[in-house]
Amino acid sequence: MTKKSALLACVLALANAAPAFAGPIPQPYYFPNGSRGVKINYALPAACDANTKAAVDTINAAGRSFQLTGTTQNYTSTYYSATEDPDFINIQDGSSMSAIMRTIIYGYSGPAPAQAIDATVYVNTDRIYYDTGDTAQSTDLICGSSITSSNIGQHIDWQSAMTHEMGHVKGMDHRTDGSTGPCLMTTYLNPGQIKRSLCSDERALLVGFYG
Repeated sequence: MTKKSALLACVLALANAAPAFAGPIPQPYYFPNGSRGVKINYALPAACDANTKAAVDTINAAGRSFQLTGTTQNYTSTYYSATEDPDFINIQDGSSMSAIMRTIIYGYSGPAPAQAIDATVYVNTDRIYYDTGDTAQSTDLICGSSITSSNIGQHIDWQSAMTHEMGHVKGMDHRTDGSTGPCLMTTYLNPGQIKRSLCSDERALLVGFYG
């Protein structure tokens, strides 16, 4: 098999985007059986690490033949593209993004589902409120153990957004059935929404691919 640079950008946005594939939950890519480590860039807020791990755990629970591991054990200050660190799924901050978060998958070219090789998840730096150097906005990403629908306000829930991106990492594209909630793989996440769980058909798709 010849490896080609087939890149798929999966974006969680604040507005609908045209679906790239037919079907209610397209699966353009899949990872072969085994595991892949997750690496978090030091530039991302440490307070969100537990929410990132919870997002990974949610996706790992659906389909156990391919697992994401070591979420809060691997850190780096290096920035990788989706082709440079194939032993890890890298989560890092990104700039000049209109999306909340974005996943780039690198894999073999061919008919869907094609085999994935690597993936990188980018978090929009403009949606992160740092203690210094940035101005807080009502729609910044928010994380923590006590975030609920009653106290999130108009913030963007980090865990919901990251769980969606982990769905992309495992190969799922956005839903094409027009659903706007509460399913995880809807195209966009509104401020104040919490979507941290797979709908039954999303779970069934992952179990079908990953056992």
